[in-house]
Amino acid sequence: MWEKLCQILDKGDLIQDARFRTNPDRVRNKGELRGIIEGALARKPTEEWVELLNAGGIAAGPIYTVEQVFRTSRCGISRCSWRSIIRGREGSRPSAFR
Repeated sequence: MWEKLCQILDKGDLIQDARFRTNPDRVRNKGELRGIIEGALARKPTEEWVELLNAGGIAAGPIYTVEQVFRTSRCGISRCSWRSIIRGREGSRPSAFR
């Protein structure tokens, strides 16, 4: 999977980089690797990366803030329903949580 990720990110040079060759190497150098990966990911929007990663066999999806969850229609739960859950009112859970 490491090789696929490097190719998708257009960072094929990392595959043979001694700092990142094995998983223990990547863990040992995680701070540096994180910066490289974040820099590569900054080149395209999240939606494009999700599509490329999934097409390459790497499971990926966006991570939403609470505000984004409320704004997206993907969750299928209204703001009122979430308010009820947060307040802890019994019987107020949406059907998805019953």
